[in-house]
Amino acid sequence: MKGQKVKRIRQELRMTQAELARQIGVTRLAVSHWESGFRKPSLLAIKAVEMLKKLSSPDRFTEILQREARETFDRINQQCFGGELKGKYQIIFSKQMKTTKGTALPQKKTIFLSMAGLGESGWKGAEETLKHEMVHCWLYEKHRPWGHNREFKSKLKTIISALST
Repeated sequence: MKGQKVKRIRQELRMTQAELARQIGVTRLAVSHWESGFRKPSLLAIKAVEMLKKLSSPDRFTEILQREARETFDRINQQCFGGELKGKYQIIFSKQMKTTKGTALPQKKTIFLSMAGLGESGWKGAEETLKHEMVHCWLYEKHRPWGHNREFKSKLKTIISALST
């Protein structure tokens, strides 16, 4: 019965077995075994699938992404920029962005992150893109050229090494 519940939820979410497996951190074979009745999913696996279903509502998913992005922005701002990024930056996850993972509009205090990039690279990739865009904003706020220049590359390298230790 538990495997049938997993299958029903997976189908409601319009996911393949591989997509569901990736989302909850198991193998596709594990999902296949649950659904076929060959093995029973653990209580933790069932809870993960149920949580995924709850989070699949677009409003809830966006809310969680926004909160996570805000917390990450604030943490990086303190750790790497000494809180120099002033004002409330808006972080928007865009479904329209297909060819780039992010873009900054520092004059509007807005950073766009690509939903496609999030799907492709996961949260870790989105965080890397956020760092990149934050450097553009930081340079803008310091009234410096904010393109991909030497100062930009140096600051980004410093941030990456500081946060990887």
